[in-house]
Amino acid sequence: MQRSRASQKGTVPAKDAPLRDRKKATQRTNLLRIAYELFLKRGFDQVRLEDIAFHANVSVPTFYNYFSNKRDLLIAILMQDRKDGAPSYEKVLANPPADPGDAIAELIYANVFIIRSPSDKRLWREIFAAVALSHDREQDAFNRNHQSFKTYIKRLRQHFVEKQTLPADYPLDLASDLIFALNAQNLRRLAASKCCTPEDIREITRRQMRLLLQRNSDAITDARPPSMPKPGISNHPVKKRSRPERPVHVQNKA
Repeated sequence: MQRSRASQKGTVPAKDAPLRDRKKATQRTNLLRIAYELFLKRGFDQVRLEDIAFHANVSVPTFYNYFSNKRDLLIAILMQDRKDGAPSYEKVLANPPADPGDAIAELIYANVFIIRSPSDKRLWREIFAAVALSHDREQDAFNRNHQSFKTYIKRLRQHFVEKQTLPADYPLDLASDLIFALNAQNLRRLAASKCCTPEDIREITRRQMRLLLQRNSDAITDARPPSMPKPGISNHPVKKRSRPERPVHVQNKA
């Protein structure tokens, strides 16, 4: 849950919902906001559910009416973050760049652009670790959260199929899996690096997608680090070595 998305906004209950439901929805959103702020300040592992209840000014039993354990709270935080990010994703889908690779780079940028400060990055590293420990089944709430973002990826690729920028037989499901894997890897790279920025991730993704989409030597050249020479080409001029002359043996015929 990113600070300027979920902790400030969150899900707003419908005005025509019953008062009791609106109060419950507001209380749940408040608990998520406080939990995220405490995680950001102290660290995910250092915050107890009792701490969250105390800062939300509710009893511990009241807290357990909404979340049964820390795993449920983590799932709710990730799902809320995905909901709060939806307007940014839809903005990319509404007016994507003409190039499919650039469009994917913008979508992934919309997913990570808030993660900037050291505390943001630390919290997301802790969230990754907690998810790795809790994600113990192939199909669970964490997987459903992944699938929700894959839906945006698939919709974006479908746009380019319809525009005939991509072939009609383009494997949308497989491509969505691969692109989501890139998104996950780049998100981890952002969280692990002190100097990496969301803008760096956008450019890295653009280069990755160019390599995946293009089938020519230009894509390989563009993806190769500047210090790496092209295959078969040396960075230094090659000096010709003179071959030693072989002695000529003259047979004496008497």
